[in-house]
Amino acid sequence: MTIAATLAWGVLVFAILRAVQKAIYNLYFHPLSRFPGPKLTAIGPYVEFYYDVIKDGIFIWEIEKMHEKYGEKRLSSSCPD
Repeated sequence: MTIAATLAWGVLVFAILRAVQKAIYNLYFHPLSRFPGPKLTAIGPYVEFYYDVIKDGIFIWEIEKMHEKYGEKRLSSSCPD
């Protein structure tokens, strides 16, 4: 292999390992990891990108659905009626 090919593979492996490390950090060690919600949304901006770019900007409505689904459980358990 040439030096350029070796360097390209090294950069690719580094980028993949960095993404995995960041996902693990966001899921288990980040201060916001204790909040309820979908785990795929917690690992990075990939879900937001999908809804905003691929699905023509409907992430704002998906956030509303997530708040209805996950926010009510948290509010109902901590706020007596």
